[in-house]
Amino acid sequence: MKKLIVLSLATVAIMAQLSSCKKTDYNNSSTIIPAGSNNIATLFAALRPASQSFTVTAGTYQTITTTSGSKVSFYPNTFKDASGHIITSGTVNIQLTEAAKPGDMILNRAFPVSTDGQLLISGGEMNLKATMGGQPVYANKYGVQFRQPTGSSQPMNLFIGSTGSDSSTTWTLGDTTTGTTATGTTIDSTAVTNAYYTFDSCNHFNWINCDHFLGSGGTLTDVNVVFPDTSYNRTNTAAFIVFPSINSVMNVYDDGTSGGFTARNVPVGMTVKVVTLSYKSGNAYYAEQTGVVVTSGIIIHPTPAVQTLTYITSALSAL
Repeated sequence: MKKLIVLSLATVAIMAQLSSCKKTDYNNSSTIIPAGSNNIATLFAALRPASQSFTVTAGTYQTITTTSGSKVSFYPNTFKDASGHIITSGTVNIQLTEAAKPGDMILNRAFPVSTDGQLLISGGEMNLKATMGGQPVYANKYGVQFRQPTGSSQPMNLFIGSTGSDSSTTWTLGDTTTGTTATGTTIDSTAVTNAYYTFDSCNHFNWINCDHFLGSGGTLTDVNVVFPDTSYNRTNTAAFIVFPSINSVMNVYDDGTSGGFTARNVPVGMTVKVVTLSYKSGNAYYAEQTGVVVTSGIIIHPTPAVQTLTYITSALSAL
């Protein structure tokens, strides 16, 4: 078992190594995990993805491209102030966080599940924040293109995120007016063709999601995750079900029993991965089970092992 990072001179060297070999841009190069901490939020803070920074000019048409290749287009009437007046000039600062893949969804605790508990097929998530002179500005209307690995005829809708008291984000179907529904991907006209889900009328900054209800119509079941002992609990542990075929993740909640976590309404027959993260007494634990076929009343027994931040970052990036 590998030793976790501790408060010592070795911390600096290990964090530098983490920054150089990570697959995704995670903002933990300056984070030191306190020895003796038992809060899972501490681990999430150390692994949280960095936001991307852009500047645009209000009152003009501009498009920014994210690190994943997705695009956001700002119109001359995109930005408005707190009173609802359109801002027609000045520099607007954009902070953008992406969660294009399940690993990033986990680290941002932005799970493609609707507020009523229905699993969603995801084409990616974004969190946008806009400010001018240090003050927030608001969205009138803008466009967003979620880049996809391949073209698809799967319809998608724009969903709006809501962050709960547990810091996790779930989703509500956006306004169904023109521009918030896509019948399939479109191909851009550049020399290198890319497939996008395109929405031209988003009116919300903060979390947005390119999603569609799974609507399997099949049998649903609980998935139970039972840990080795009662030292694993809601304070120091988080568990997730990853659905590779639909690019989605479901949170697994502490069910109040000894060492038990439960996810509701999981489709029977789907092949999933089960991932757990824990932070206990200064040690980070990770477990991952792949190729799990969901059966009625299935019980998963993870075997968490102490791992470094580098290992966990790499494992989540590969989901």
